[in-house]
Amino acid sequence: MIEVLVAEDERPILRNIMKAIEAADPDFNVKYTAFNGKQAKEYLDTHQIDVAFLDINMPIYDGLFQLQYICDNNIDLIPVILTGYREFDYAKKALKYNAFDYLLKPLDEKELGNLLNKLKVEVEIKKKKQPFDSFEKISRNVFEDEGGMQNICFVASCFLGGCSGGSLSEETKTRQEDTERYLRKYIEGQVEKNRFWLAKGHLDSERILFVNGNTKQYRELLEGMISHADGSLLPITVVSSTGPVRISEINSVYQNLSDLAKERMEFGKSSIFFPEKKRQQEGGIDKARLEAVLEGIQPGITQDTLVKVFGHVIELAGTKRKYLEYGMKSFFLRLCEKVPTQISYLDIEEEIVLILENEFEYNKLIEKTESVVKEYFYVSVEPSKNRGGLAEELKKYIMKSYQFPFSSQIMEERFGYSAFYLRSVFKEAFGMSPNEFLLKVRMDKACLLLKQGIQAKDVASEVGFSDPLYFSKVFKKFTGSSPSECMGNGQSRR
Repeated sequence: MIEVLVAEDERPILRNIMKAIEAADPDFNVKYTAFNGKQAKEYLDTHQIDVAFLDINMPIYDGLFQLQYICDNNIDLIPVILTGYREFDYAKKALKYNAFDYLLKPLDEKELGNLLNKLKVEVEIKKKKQPFDSFEKISRNVFEDEGGMQNICFVASCFLGGCSGGSLSEETKTRQEDTERYLRKYIEGQVEKNRFWLAKGHLDSERILFVNGNTKQYRELLEGMISHADGSLLPITVVSSTGPVRISEINSVYQNLSDLAKERMEFGKSSIFFPEKKRQQEGGIDKARLEAVLEGIQPGITQDTLVKVFGHVIELAGTKRKYLEYGMKSFFLRLCEKVPTQISYLDIEEEIVLILENEFEYNKLIEKTESVVKEYFYVSVEPSKNRGGLAEELKKYIMKSYQFPFSSQIMEERFGYSAFYLRSVFKEAFGMSPNEFLLKVRMDKACLLLKQGIQAKDVASEVGFSDPLYFSKVFKKFTGSSPSECMGNGQSRR
């Protein structure tokens, strides 16, 4: 159950919000309510809360104060701002203090449902960050030296591709699987099988590597792991402990390594980092220069000029992925403020994450961003009737062709619109992306086939998966049951 705080000073509105949240998704339990900022702050200080919905205009302490308080005190929850106005000054300030999202009052049922789905994923990711008890339960023999060494090993956080947890295209998923296979094969060729362990991390893109060995061999292993990877694989970011770690210390060391990997990650480039004893202060993105560049975005700006402005933003951001993401978000926030569009900034932010999770070359990054600019700001908006018809056509196509490969390029060639526009139209009509709908169709069909007694490897092929093992992982994650369990349930009911 996801524990929720709602802070709203108008009681009838608060009651409606409570009911709407719990009706939209029973996994969310509005356990705490506050009618002013002081009450909300007391709950933040004394209770374990997963998600907090905070009204922007509360008396005593407003929503922005609460956000800053959460940020300054490292309170472990996910904040969402409630506002009656689509004001970009609020959005910019909320972004500064790490608000997860904002929700307009009165609540729109579809927007609320979409937000709760995103929150559920984020809560799941955060809960995985709780101490990994299983690490403590690893057989001590795996990391125990024959000479009687203490139970120690080297630990590394390895990201395969991005680190935002966004949706992956079919091509990126395939490359991620290939990259993991490469890692395992390379490590197995260098280290005895009972001397290493490669485990899943917090995000789908993260792996945690444990190795028992000496420092020289370990560093050579990491360097070889990066240098032997070919260009068809995803970029690999590795942040490793500088020395061996006792098993009892693994969790705290790992958390620091994982956070550092996200901070130091280079865009589109594999790299290895070891934490310095004294962290050097990073220069970061020059916010004054960024602001000066963004001043160039004014009403009436041409598409060509806007693309040049974006190029300057990319130059300022440099090679660090986190600065690139910050620069892109700042660019689109300002663009939404100055240039009319029918789409919200939050939808565009989803596109930013999609681009960063699936593109690893600057020319592709710029090309995809230019497509977003063109489609959302410089192409005439289709009448809602035409948009609905287009969404329905795409839905029918997916239902008919679910067993075949599906990608942004295929959508664009088939329907004559950019993938960004098609995703926007489809989500507006059905409350989910085309890829999410495709997965649902595939999993529903797979369930039916498994219950008929068809083997999992044959079902995988029938619903568009070339790798039966990957199909099993996806099926388990989507349904909560393994293919064999699903098959057994179907046969037991005959």
